[in-house]
Amino acid sequence: MTVAGLNDFALGFMVMGSGRIALASFGLLIAGGALSAFLFVSTARTERPRYVLGNAALLLATTLSGAMLIPAPGVIEKGLAGPLWLVWALAQIACGFALWRLAETRSRDAYGHAGAAPLAFVPLVNLWLIFAPRRLESGEADRPGAQMGDMAALVVGIGLLCLSLVVTGIVAERTEAALRGGGVLSEETWVRFLLAGHGLERTIEVLAAGSLPPAEPGASNLKRREAVGAELRGTYVIDGEGYTFSDGFRQVFITTECSAGTDLLLLKAGATIRHDYFDRTGAKLGQQAITIKDCQS
Repeated sequence: MTVAGLNDFALGFMVMGSGRIALASFGLLIAGGALSAFLFVSTARTERPRYVLGNAALLLATTLSGAMLIPAPGVIEKGLAGPLWLVWALAQIACGFALWRLAETRSRDAYGHAGAAPLAFVPLVNLWLIFAPRRLESGEADRPGAQMGDMAALVVGIGLLCLSLVVTGIVAERTEAALRGGGVLSEETWVRFLLAGHGLERTIEVLAAGSLPPAEPGASNLKRREAVGAELRGTYVIDGEGYTFSDGFRQVFITTECSAGTDLLLLKAGATIRHDYFDRTGAKLGQQAITIKDCQS
């Protein structure tokens, strides 16, 4: 893959939406864990408080790495989207690698073997390793003197978990702000982001609330957009004479909508695009509506 191809791939990845990015991160974490399991076997033991602390630190690391996927104008202009995506991907693998080592030693501490380590990669089920008590070997006594240090580890771990939630919100907000900023990103890229992260109806609502193009004398001018479920309606006022709504007019309408980047994205997502036409007196002249089936016929 060329550098330009990597940048294009990375930019497409950045606008996939937080849900899909989270799934990709999860897959890379598992890959890192599998690599760690294949390369290393540890006989060490990690007690519960330090396991909580380690998990919280790794969660914070993966959350902070999400900042590398913010499509800031400077990142895109300088062609850094691809390299930053690679760093992000490596960070997920590294965290998965470390999580396996941590889970392996915690499993040995709780059960005397590493068989429960995979539980660390299963959401909610991973709580089993957190709450599992320490397994005392024959003749081994508990260590009451370590309670103060254990408590400190738990408090710091909980603090890091809370910080991860804050960072997640900030990254999501900065990502959407960067995409909304326009200028560097095309409208087509912005629509892809909206569709992936918010769904069709919310995307149509955002587009309907956007600014309208300036009017031109003697032309068909868009005066209002309206979102009605999965339908994007446009109200046009025709500033001219001699407009007829023939089969030829509809074919031009279909060709225009099916070749327009953003409209075609909406149509492929299941939208209906409708135009209502009025003359300067407010009298309705006609209406045109289109779905993706019209583009395929």
